[in-house]
Amino acid sequence: MGRTRPCRICRHWFHPHPRTGDRQHVCSRADCQRERHRRACQRWRQREAPAERVHRLRQRLHEAAEGRPAAG
Repeated sequence: MGRTRPCRICRHWFHPHPRTGDRQHVCSRADCQRERHRRACQRWRQREAPAERVHRLRQRLHEAAEGRPAAG
């Protein structure tokens, strides 16, 4: 089977999928996968926040140049 390792979320020991090798750090339980996804999305939002602000500003400027009212 391979080595067991503790899940980073629930701390229960699990066998990683053979194809993932050392990359799998979370077990396959639905709660753990949901938390892993939540944390990944949170990291993405923090990392991409400046780019998102620039994108929203460009959209507002583009809409203003076309004469459409600004949303929000």
